[in-house]
Formats: sequence, C-alpha cells, structure tokens
Amino acid sequence: MASTRGSLQRVSMTFPTLIPGLQLSVRAALGAGLSVALAQLLELHYPLYAMIAAVIVTDLSSSQTRKLGLWRLAGTVLGATVGALLSSLLPPSPWAFGLGILVAMFLSHLLRLQGAAKLTGYLCGIVLLEHGDRPCSMHYIV
Repeated sequence: MASTRGSLQRVSMTFPTLIPGLQLSVRAALGAGLSVALAQLLELHYPLYAMIAAVIVTDLSSSQTRKLGLWRLAGTVLGATVGALLSSLLPPSPWAFGLGILVAMFLSHLLRLQGAAKLTGYLCGIVLLEHGDRPCSMHYIV
C-alpha cells in the first residue's frame, strides 16, 4: 500500500508538467489535420508541405504562434522557392543541399523574416531532397 501511495504521489506531482506537452501536441495535431484537409480541398499537389509547416510553426503559446505566423509563412514560401529554383539549376548532391540551405537561411535573414530562418532552410532542404532528381516548378510545390 505504501509503494502505491508513493507512486501516486510521483504521478500527481508530475501531472502539471505534462499539461504543456499535451497542449502543444493537441495544437500541432489539430493544425496538421486542418492543413492537410485544406490542402486536399484545394487539390494541392503536395499537402505534405502544409502539414510540415503547420507542425513546425506551432508554439505552446497561441499568441506566439499568431505573432510569428506571417513571418513563418513567408519563410515557408521562400524556402520552397529557393529549393525549386536550385533543383532546376543544380544536380542533386550534398553540396547542392548545403548551398540551398545556406542561401535560403541567409535570404531569410536579409529579408528580416523574424524567427523564420530555420524553417526556411528546412523547407528548402525538403524540396531539394524530394525534387532534386527531377527539377520542379513552383506550381507543383504550391
């Protein structure tokens, strides 16, 4: 009985620390589901990118998500654009991926896309990995 009570006390003491993780997980899951549904409704070719962006931009604080949302959306578009352009200019290679991420993140900095540099590089890398063997145009990504 004493060990059960001790276990319950440990669980109840850690439960408040689980709430933020649960909130973030629920927000990301809902955002991902809604973004994929919207992408499918709009008949976009790659709803995967909408889902990835929705999960990445989700913050624990909804005000933080809203505050950075437009910057991150711009970073997503910039990363996809740089990736699409480079996939048509360079053959797929580790150097092309590195160059693409460097260019995308630096452009994000130059354009002052606050808090979007990592997302921009990430999306550029995904586009280069996914489309590096066959150059793509922006209408397929969007």
